Amino acid sequence: MVSLKKAALAVLALGVTGVASAAMYVAPPAAGCTVGTNVTVPCEKKGWSFAADALYVQTNNVGAVTQNVVTTAAAGSAPLSVVDNVSDLQPDWQWGFELAAAYYFGTGNDINLNWTHFVHTTNQTVIGGGTSTNALTGDYLENTLSSGALINQVDTSVGNDFNAVNIEFGQLVHFGEHVDTRFHAGLQWAQVDESLTQTGFNTANTAGYDQTSVSSDFDGIGPRLGADTSYNISNGFSIFGNFATAVLVGQTDTSSTETFTNAAGDTVLTGSSNGDSGNSVVPEVEAKIGVRYDMPLAQGDLSAEVGWEAVNYWDAQNISSFNGVANSSGSDNFGYDGIFFGLKWMGNA
Repeated sequence: MVSLKKAALAVLALGVTGVASAAMYVAPPAAGCTVGTNVTVPCEKKGWSFAADALYVQTNNVGAVTQNVVTTAAAGSAPLSVVDNVSDLQPDWQWGFELAAAYYFGTGNDINLNWTHFVHTTNQTVIGGGTSTNALTGDYLENTLSSGALINQVDTSVGNDFNAVNIEFGQLVHFGEHVDTRFHAGLQWAQVDESLTQTGFNTANTAGYDQTSVSSDFDGIGPRLGADTSYNISNGFSIFGNFATAVLVGQTDTSSTETFTNAAGDTVLTGSSNGDSGNSVVPEVEAKIGVRYDMPLAQGDLSAEVGWEAVNYWDAQNISSFNGVANSSGSDNFGYDGIFFGLKWMGNA
């Protein structure tokens, strides 16, 4: 009987101990949700986001497009004077856009697809010359017209057609309470098309002219990686800086056609030539800096941002090789910089 009571008490004691242990046990927090450590990732979450940015940018300079040589004859002890004025074309500011969509999953992972696009044409007219001591020429034209008349007006038109599509795989990381960085890697496809048309004529006889059209088209694809970092200030405001780079492998095709017409407007001569065509390796770098405001909504979060960006593609163009001026500031690089602003909506899946 005594043994039975002792056994019952032992079982009761074990049961009480087990209940107490169960009451005191708390499951450890999920990895990445720990508060107070220096480096963490977000808690597991699924969602979608859609963003649209307006761009107001200026492409880089295409270099010299006209040359005006003024000669002053020697008088007395004054020597012969020659002044060579080279005029660059500065492209106009232009509007473009960037659209993006992303799917978020896991602990701060995402897949992002974005597209940047703009199309624009800049026109320039230079008037002068027309005499033997004041000669105006286009840097992509011959010195005189087919009739022998001197050029006294040059019209130049430069067009850009740009597209870039990125697919990125990202991971968001928290560095303390205020700094967030999204590391990403993926692929970029880019299309960089540039065209230049230059026409020289004499205003006394506009039917006769010399016109050259040059085009340079690059298409390439390659790996891309970068990092987007933001510093959370307070009350939904943050400042951010984004950096990315890519190496694209593709093809650059360039061609040039020059046409002469006579005083009656009839074509008297047409010549064509091709530049370097074939495989090209084009490095690319882009950077952004700006300010963002995040506002929570009932159906997700809405963000507004504004900032400055700069993008450059090395050796993506070949138009400058058709320029006949030795001191031209033209470059085979293609780039743009300017203002961006837009909205982003993010909701739960």
